[in-house]
Amino acid sequence: MKTSHPLLPARLFCIGLEACRAESSAGARPGSSQRRAQARKAPHLVTQTAFTLIELLVVMAVIAVLAILVFPGIKSATLAAKSAKTVSHLRQTGNLIMIYAGDHERPVLTTTTSTG
Repeated sequence: MKTSHPLLPARLFCIGLEACRAESSAGARPGSSQRRAQARKAPHLVTQTAFTLIELLVVMAVIAVLAILVFPGIKSATLAAKSAKTVSHLRQTGNLIMIYAGDHERPVLTTTTSTG
């Protein structure tokens, strides 16, 4: 079961079923000596199980830069939404006044002139 594909897990680098059985009967984990030998020969084939601190810091920095770029756009979108909401409310108020005036057959808003 020898494989040369670099993306397979390290446990598949066991040379043969007999070698795995011999190691497991000796008390070692199956394939452990083959994995150590493989790691010495080709360190790029060893699988990683965790992220390093540098990788995590780089990801956090990228997220921070993206957030800085996005926040001004969110602020302007919020202002545009408030403006659209205000215009909609004014339009609804005008419609309400016109419907009220039509139902009651009289003008709601009257103008008075003061003499003075």
